[in-house]
Amino acid sequence: MDYEAFGKVLLTCANGDGRIAPDERAWVIGFLDAYGAPAQLLEALKTYAGTDDLVKLVDSSPTVKMSATSALYDAVRACMADGELAPGETAALEKTATALGLGAGVVAELVKLYHDEKALRARRLAAIFPSGVPFQGN
Repeated sequence: MDYEAFGKVLLTCANGDGRIAPDERAWVIGFLDAYGAPAQLLEALKTYAGTDDLVKLVDSSPTVKMSATSALYDAVRACMADGELAPGETAALEKTATALGLGAGVVAELVKLYHDEKALRARRLAAIFPSGVPFQGN
């Protein structure tokens, strides 16, 4: 796994609106930590500006290219970690999709999938915990 390029792609997409929200950065770092990224990289990503060229980042990593749709979906999740998908983030996702060789409309499809999964999770939690989730604030 090319954790560095992958993390930078996610954060650069999240910076599509001109700022990486704290929740976006925390999501990316937590996600990579859960998958075993080195502590030194996680520390570096805490201050990564997210201003690198997306096409160059994608082109630098055969691993990111090989997992194109998955990487793009994770970028959607990173961008949505603050609760919104800004127009600049959508543009960054579209640029990443093009660099990955994915077809038109894939970003919209993955954003819809994200919302569908979020709604399904809410329904599942409501069915399992009808009085409210006891260990979760939201």
